[in-house]
Amino acid sequence: MQNEQEILEETQEIKKALAAIMFGRNVFIHGRPGTGKSTFIRQIIKYFESEKRNIIKLAPTGVAALNIGGQTLHSFFQLNPSDIYEKTEQEYIRKNLKKKWKNIDAIIIDEISMVRADLFDAINEKLKDILDSSLTFAGIQIIVIGDLNQLAPVVHYQGSRQDILFEENYKTPYIFGSYCFEKLNFQHIIFKKVFRQKNETFVKHLDSLINNDEDNFYSALDFFNKRIISTRPQDAICLCAKRKEAALINKEELARIDSPLEIINATFQEQKDWLTHNLSDDNKTPAPVQLELKIGAKIMTLINHKEKEYVNGTIGTILDFEKNSRGEIQTIKIQTQDNNIAYVERYTWFKMKLNQNGKQVEDKQRFFTQFPVQLAWATTIHKAQGMTFNKTYVDLGFGAFSSGQTYVALSRVREIDGLLLKHPLYPKDILKDNMVKDFYSSLNLSLEKKS
Repeated sequence: MQNEQEILEETQEIKKALAAIMFGRNVFIHGRPGTGKSTFIRQIIKYFESEKRNIIKLAPTGVAALNIGGQTLHSFFQLNPSDIYEKTEQEYIRKNLKKKWKNIDAIIIDEISMVRADLFDAINEKLKDILDSSLTFAGIQIIVIGDLNQLAPVVHYQGSRQDILFEENYKTPYIFGSYCFEKLNFQHIIFKKVFRQKNETFVKHLDSLINNDEDNFYSALDFFNKRIISTRPQDAICLCAKRKEAALINKEELARIDSPLEIINATFQEQKDWLTHNLSDDNKTPAPVQLELKIGAKIMTLINHKEKEYVNGTIGTILDFEKNSRGEIQTIKIQTQDNNIAYVERYTWFKMKLNQNGKQVEDKQRFFTQFPVQLAWATTIHKAQGMTFNKTYVDLGFGAFSSGQTYVALSRVREIDGLLLKHPLYPKDILKDNMVKDFYSSLNLSLEKKS
């Protein structure tokens, strides 16, 4: 991928977004996979830091928050997951929050497609309440980034007060269904240039699947269905719809390797930060709590470490374990699919907190240390969001069950030659939310009129 400065200078949309943010506008950055959104986030954060302005980095899930060096929405705003409408009554907590939050210049929220409308409204109300403001989001600049055609907000109807209020008051779970959305007067900017895929035909057919392009929809299905093969190639990572399916493939492949099993346990503080019911949760732990590895195993790295020859999503084969005098693994030596040799060491992730000046800093008491890898014969489509692979084998099982899931799976590779399917795609697999379609249709018309 091109370096960050090249991406910023390459498109008018990215220049326009940067200018709008510098002028203090509320901005909604849209863009399909591979259009440079993640790189843009890093640039915006650097800009605010260079200007000595305080930007708060947030995301809907723990792993997404860790990826941008931020916090989850629930954690930062101290919202009760089972009742986001619960008010903060204790005066000493309110004063402490006010002292910290009054220094916020801007808030950036990544993966906005997964943020529910009611949660967005609850955040607005919490900011207004604590900061004694009548302004939407207490007048703080808001920057949201994501693609509403990708993974959707999770809605579980379990009969709680929150569920009942959601059903009664919201027509859609997406952010544009929130009551405060229009009041923020977002400047909408769509990143159109695709950096991940260079093949225009590939890009065109991906767009036809998500844009409700009736004239080209079935030709797009035919295009992708030419990629069907019955057997998964060993050099492809299988993208599965469900976690159990990916785990089974990895377990079976690992068992076939005739070399000693190495078990590596993570070390961490604050169990409630990282575990759910004593089990690893893909949305909470940045790497497996317990790694089971062998020489010859296929693994994927989970952080960017260009000096060490790997980035988030690099796939390689374990060549050796380098151990200390006590027999403890210190380094994992791998050969990447690009035939480079990389050395992977343990990595420590920290939860973030606000200091007394309202700055996000690492909380040294809340850490998770593990080798930043996972087995990579298979992974979930959800886990693969944001990653780029050389070769994938998409297995939707009994079909897609979430809006945007198929789209995310098909768009992980750079070249169409790197995409293979286990099963044919059917129209029912291209799950789309009609309200998202209408939202983007209206947005595109509005942007065309302005231009």
